[in-house]
Amino acid sequence: MDTSTIIGIIGVVATIVFGFLSFDLFKRKKYPGKVTYVKLSLIDLLNNVANNFTEIKLLHDNSPIKKNIIYIKGALLNNGDIDINSQLTEKDISIHLPKNCKWLDIKATGFSEGLSANIITEHNETAFFKFDLFRKNEYLQFEGLIESSDDKISAETIDSELVFRHRIENTSKIETKSLLSEKEVKSKKKKAIMFSIALFSMLLIISLTMIFNIFGTRKEEVYYSKKDSTTEEIYKVNLKNNLIELSPIMEDTEDIEVSINEFNNNYFATNITLTIWQKFKEKYWMLSIQLGFFLILVLWELFEINKAKKLTKILTK
Repeated sequence: MDTSTIIGIIGVVATIVFGFLSFDLFKRKKYPGKVTYVKLSLIDLLNNVANNFTEIKLLHDNSPIKKNIIYIKGALLNNGDIDINSQLTEKDISIHLPKNCKWLDIKATGFSEGLSANIITEHNETAFFKFDLFRKNEYLQFEGLIESSDDKISAETIDSELVFRHRIENTSKIETKSLLSEKEVKSKKKKAIMFSIALFSMLLIISLTMIFNIFGTRKEEVYYSKKDSTTEEIYKVNLKNNLIELSPIMEDTEDIEVSINEFNNNYFATNITLTIWQKFKEKYWMLSIQLGFFLILVLWELFEINKAKKLTKILTK
């Protein structure tokens, strides 16, 4: 494999790694405002199964509920880089329910100190969050009851079809996240440690291999040169479809194929030994990809843990 290919592959790996690290930064620069919906709870209170048991009764304002009811608890977090002023927004943050669903009730049940917030509904189908100033690292927690005339709609349906909208300047679309439990955080930390060990092990193996090569503990491979050649050409030889494939070691040129007879007449075994770099560069591209892969896995797990900690910190302020 020639140097240009190796450099290209290393460039790809580097681009993936640094692209991974800079993607969130790029999004923040483009949209410094960011609001995240954190799912806290979503439960089927009364559905077609519960309706089969006459002993189960659910009341709202002292009136019995006979339709499908889903309980929802969530929070909106301003985890962006700017405060959100409602007086400068074109359209408030709103929650849109799936078809055949309506809000039976929804209210703010918790928010950051100093945050003045209210939730109103329009035709019981859309809920709007009203606030004066939603500062950076503040949260608004809400709870609600969703009524559905369709027995097939469950908490899973609401979870997948719930839509958040807004028209707030310099603010990206609202993302949906789930808080990681302590068990999930420990699991991700364990994965990050395992990937780090794998990455360290590969680096150690590469280092030991290079050391062994220095002291000649590995058997030298036989290479071939061309007869009467005016330049120092060394080839690695492989048999391929009844032809001899010659892979240049010293030069950045393409592989060539010759017949066995031509090979026997024009090439001979040489006692030239290769440098550490010449021995290493043939497999360098594969090692680079493997190292880059493990590095991305480690960074991803650490990135997820860090995001979860930030969201949890905002909610527990």
